[in-house]
Amino acid sequence: MRRGAMSGSMSGSMSGAIGSLHPAAARARSCPCPVHRIPQQFSYLCHSRRQPFSCRSYLAHHSFQSRQRQVRNMQTIIAPHPRTISELPPHLSQLRLWVDPVLRDGYHNMAADELLSRRPEAWLRVYGWARPAVSFGYFDTARVAASLFPGEGVEYIRRWTGGGIVDHRQGYTYTLTLPALPDGALYPPSCELYRWIHSALARALQASGVDCELLQSDAPDGGRACWASPVESDIVDPAGHKLAGAGQRRHKGAVLHQGLIQGCVPRPGWEHRLAQELADTVEYVDTAEPYTGFASQLEQLCREKYLSAEWSDETHGRRKPTAH
Repeated sequence: MRRGAMSGSMSGSMSGAIGSLHPAAARARSCPCPVHRIPQQFSYLCHSRRQPFSCRSYLAHHSFQSRQRQVRNMQTIIAPHPRTISELPPHLSQLRLWVDPVLRDGYHNMAADELLSRRPEAWLRVYGWARPAVSFGYFDTARVAASLFPGEGVEYIRRWTGGGIVDHRQGYTYTLTLPALPDGALYPPSCELYRWIHSALARALQASGVDCELLQSDAPDGGRACWASPVESDIVDPAGHKLAGAGQRRHKGAVLHQGLIQGCVPRPGWEHRLAQELADTVEYVDTAEPYTGFASQLEQLCREKYLSAEWSDETHGRRKPTAH
């Protein structure tokens, strides 16, 4: 029977069998302090074990029991649910290619990428920049970005993805988004996904006249500038110079992959070749809005997030939790 469920008749029978209370228990029971108002059955239990009773032992016992319950409850809460890790297919079944005809500033470009990552379809967006821009990873700062890539009139914009600091004043920018999988399945680990995407990009670049290959292991750390520190599965030329890199983010099962090609000039149509390397069926979108309602959503997301003071704050991503 549970300790807290002991009946009065049971406690009475125990009293006759065991005898009087231990003197320490009797003194504790006479104390008006709430700590000493112990359950009667516990006092008999202590005496039956010939253990002198004190509030310390009682509290220690209950503290241990409480911790045990908390652990059991927490194990129930955080017990991992069986979730399938999906294997990467040779190709996606479908992909929408959007060569964005509008040159947008850095804030609107970042917001457009995030909006596409919320969609139930896979998207490949290729786009340009209205003004000179330098983007930096989620945990970096505009101050560090400006020290590495100074310039008058340059926009320094934080990305939602990770990665290093990237100068967008040259090169080709693209974004690939993959929707959340059904039944809560997960995409493979980021390193596998990164290699799968860059393998397709390398084939597309090779078909576009660029001599390149995948880097097999990380190069020596060259600092925060993305192109100074090639990592495994980045695309490099035969001399080891970086030609393509990217940053990723996963959110609610979806994947956002923001990439840049720099240091080479692929033949026109490379984006179409990349889409065909990624998917069996490609749908081409050539409008200013990839879907209905995009423009209003874009302005709202920019206003609420990418143009906010909080997003530009130098301590973003490194704040300690606020005490409540």
